[in-house]
Amino acid sequence: MNYGSEPADQVVRYSLEGAEFALRISGTAAKNFFIFAQAVLHDSKKTHGKTHLIRLLKEQKPLKFFTVDKDRMHDFARAAKAHGLLFCPISDKMDPDHIEIAILQDDASKANRIIDKLQLRAFLRQQQIFCKLAVAARRSASGQG
Repeated sequence: MNYGSEPADQVVRYSLEGAEFALRISGTAAKNFFIFAQAVLHDSKKTHGKTHLIRLLKEQKPLKFFTVDKDRMHDFARAAKAHGLLFCPISDKMDPDHIEIAILQDDASKANRIIDKLQLRAFLRQQQIFCKLAVAARRSASGQG
């Protein structure tokens, strides 16, 4: 029997077990740090986009309210986020076709600009539809006559 290699095997085994233990500890520490960092980032204050009314009320600044059609709400939300506007949509049970939007009074000018753009687009779309209907009516009238 060769007993000379047994201590070398033990040294290798201890070093591998130590490395495995160190990797487990560092992996657990990394996981816990990631969870902590995610919690801190998730709790950060939102600066634009849709938020809760409580968030706006905690600012203790005056609010301004706007009305937007329910079918235009998605367009408003996209434009508000692009312009850096913090808003809270409030649905009205008495008027289900419209949505009230709460905005900080400091951002009211941005909201007015967005709503004006949305109404202008809606007006231009209606004009295009009416033009297409008029052209189709002329074609059908000339084809029948």
